[in-house]
Amino acid sequence: MAYLLVLSQDNLALARAEAEALLGPGKLFANYLTVGSGETRTVKRLAYAHRAYKILFDCPVSDLKKSVLAHPWDSVIKKTFCVRFIGDVKGLSEAQAASWIWDKLPSPAVDLTNPSSRIDFLFHEKHAYLLLHTWENPKRYVSRVPHKRPGFSPVTSHPKFAKALVNLSGAQRGSVLVDPFCGVGGIVIEAGLSGVKAQGYDVDQQMIEKANRNLDYFSVRGVRVELGNAFDLDKEFEYLATDLPFGRSSRLSGANDIVTFYIKALKKIRNLFSKRAVVVMHRIPELDRVIAEAKIKPALEIEHVMHHSLTKHIIVLEK
Repeated sequence: MAYLLVLSQDNLALARAEAEALLGPGKLFANYLTVGSGETRTVKRLAYAHRAYKILFDCPVSDLKKSVLAHPWDSVIKKTFCVRFIGDVKGLSEAQAASWIWDKLPSPAVDLTNPSSRIDFLFHEKHAYLLLHTWENPKRYVSRVPHKRPGFSPVTSHPKFAKALVNLSGAQRGSVLVDPFCGVGGIVIEAGLSGVKAQGYDVDQQMIEKANRNLDYFSVRGVRVELGNAFDLDKEFEYLATDLPFGRSSRLSGANDIVTFYIKALKKIRNLFSKRAVVVMHRIPELDRVIAEAKIKPALEIEHVMHHSLTKHIIVLEK
């Protein structure tokens, strides 16, 4: 089934990359992304998408009425329905478009407030997309923001961002992902809630204790965190996602400065995954040097502005 996703414009590049990592390559216009396949359960994992539709068909606006009347609406709408427009077209109203569908149903019933089927007409550059509303992002991650966790840290990833990093790795349900610098568990929490098995490590015992409290608090299953130095790991995992520490946590790992730490971390990360890794760093002036000296070739790089004084740099590595 083909989908049309309405992407967040907070960071359109990240929103697109996240969706394509899970659902495959798509076509972008404005903040809409069409993808050719995917399961609804996978679509519902997305962090940087507002909503999703199944694409019923698309056509030139000039052929719209003919195409609507030719569509088998009785196989789409079983109970009540309503029509909504995204954009507009001269000389056509929602009520007129709904009447075309009404005439094709054996027992039509309209419900404008709580329909069982919502049909959206998206108009873009003389083209129309007929869409079945499938999913609205409930944004449940808001309940997991750092200050609402029992194990608090001011430097942990926001759950929306952490969720996107897990998705950007491409990890599917049941696969295994590692965060070798897990802190209080921001990324592994989102992985576990998405059905991904996750393992987290940190050199700070206090962080591990907080991470375990957070995992218990949010009833996350399939995730383990334990005390361990990322640079001592000799295991390989399918996927990796991490937001590299900055400051005290990086010094605990044995580096004297952030540039040295980033180079050392990236060299180690090359050996910790077998499929795809997502690594986040602060956008420091020496970043090009870091990437060159670590001898990595990112498949993708994305900038993400956290606030006016902090920009993060996301790199994706593949094997």
